[in-house]
Amino acid sequence: MPELTGQKELDKKLISKYKGEITRKKNDILELFEQGVISSEEAEKQLSKLTNISTKISLSSGKGKKAKKVTFKKLVSAKLPVLNYPKGK
Repeated sequence: MPELTGQKELDKKLISKYKGEITRKKNDILELFEQGVISSEEAEKQLSKLTNISTKISLSSGKGKKAKKVTFKKLVSAKLPVLNYPKGK
């Protein structure tokens, strides 16, 4: 994981660069599998490790899943019955 500086924009770039390196490694693994250099089990194992690293980076950098927007149904006010009281004398 890259050493973060605490500077928002610089940290974004560092994390982006690191994630790009992970993506390149994933592509290299796929290419090795397609060439028959590694087995599907080994490719899966390596890809899973890289995916876990990528997920941890996303969570630690504050870029997790966004909260789902919650909407509430509009409340309809109930109509109260009109009570007729007898007029007193």
